[in-house]
Amino acid sequence: MLTSRERVALTLNHCCFGYYALEERIRSMQETLETEGEGKWVVKEVINITTNENDAFAAVEAYYQANPETQGIYGADYYTYVTAQFIKQNGLEGTLHTGGSDLAPAMVDGLTEGYVDFGLGQNPYLQGFYPVMMMYHELEYGIRPITIDTGTDVVTPENIDQYNPDYR
Repeated sequence: MLTSRERVALTLNHCCFGYYALEERIRSMQETLETEGEGKWVVKEVINITTNENDAFAAVEAYYQANPETQGIYGADYYTYVTAQFIKQNGLEGTLHTGGSDLAPAMVDGLTEGYVDFGLGQNPYLQGFYPVMMMYHELEYGIRPITIDTGTDVVTPENIDQYNPDYR
């Protein structure tokens, strides 16, 4: 995990510029770093890594080659795992940090091996179960659907052993 060194240079990435939910994640990440970071974290750029794994890897690689002072690249979407792969393939464990939304297998591997700082996961079972049950109740009993927060799993190298990727 990054320490509180002065002015740590960070980059954020996401695949789908203009997609509201991901734009909100990025906005929230930047806002939190600015308001809670006490000036220690500097978000230099938000890079578009796309949804193509090869293009995403190339975007991370090109960015890091052009900006080797970057200490962390954190993501707002599933494709954060590409940064984890880049770190592993280039021997940058402990030099370049990453973490972000969604727990793809490469993120879980990085958490297990300690070179991914954190992963934010959702509960896909509940994301599927609750809507089906709400539709059933709407059709059968006229009970209108509601918004349900299925929660967020915050997974770190310290608690990865408590996480079961087969059920998340």
